[in-house]
Amino acid sequence: MAPLSVLWPDASLGARGIGLPVSAQGQPPAVAYVLPLNEGTARAVFRPACAAVFISTTTSASPLPEAVLITLFDLTPAEARVLLRIGGGLSASKSASSLGIGENTLKTHLNRIFAKTGTRRQADLVKLVSDIGTPLAAHGP
Repeated sequence: MAPLSVLWPDASLGARGIGLPVSAQGQPPAVAYVLPLNEGTARAVFRPACAAVFISTTTSASPLPEAVLITLFDLTPAEARVLLRIGGGLSASKSASSLGIGENTLKTHLNRIFAKTGTRRQADLVKLVSDIGTPLAAHGP
C-alpha cells in the first residue's frame, strides 16, 4: 500500500503545517512555514494550491498575524483582528472592548468570519487559530 502522503499529499503537512529551514550559505538563518489550505480556507481562491508558504529570517519580522489570516481566509483587516482575539480565547465582550467596537459590530464580523472559514462556533475559531500555529504565535493578539 502507498504511503498516506502519496495517496493524499496534504496529509504530509498535518493540521498545523510545518517549518523548514531554508538558509543559504552565507545568508541569515531562515525558516519557511508551510501552512495547509484546507477546505474552508482560501484554498478555493488559490485552487489547485494546497498550501501557503511564509518565509521568515532572523533579520526580518515574521508575517503579521493579520496578514496571514487575510491571505488564508480572504478576511478584512477588522475581521482578522476579531479572529485573533476570539481565536486567542477572549470572550466576545472582551474582544469587542479590546478592539474599541460594539458587541453588535463584533457579532457581524463573527458571522462573516464563520462564513469565510467554514466554522460555526467560537470554539471552532480557537481550534483554527491553534491549528495554524507558528506564524501567528510570534505576535499574539
